[in-house]
This record gives sequence, C-alpha cells and structure tokens, in this order.
Amino acid sequence: MVVHLTESKHGGKRENVGRKAKRGNTVVKRIPEKYLQTVNNLMDFLESNESKYPLEHIEETIMTVLHNNY
Repeated sequence: MVVHLTESKHGGKRENVGRKAKRGNTVVKRIPEKYLQTVNNLMDFLESNESKYPLEHIEETIMTVLHNNY
C-alpha cells in the first residue's frame, strides 16, 4: 500500500493543536539567562498592574527612570 504525503495525517502543521498560551498571543525571543529573572519579574508586574495603568504609561515610566538614572 502506497500512502502519499498529502493523504497522511502524521507530521506537519495542524490547526488547533498544542498548548494554548496563558497570557494570550505570544512571540518567541531568545534572551540571555542573566536577564531571565528580571524579565519574568517585569512580566508579572505588568500583568498584575494592567488594570490600573495602561501599558504605554508603564513603559514610558520605566524608560524615563532608566534614562534619568543610568
């Protein structure tokens, strides 16, 4: 029996499979290990404060602090 690749149900891209992201749509970006805890802390902070402040406000505040202190 010959099975053509187009007829096979194994392998390749399939719709609606895999674990869904807890925080919505995601992107893949590699970061150095030394920044991992800081990035995780920042994500937790942003998530816990998103109802209080718009993301743009938090980003602007962080960048202002960094530019003024470093």
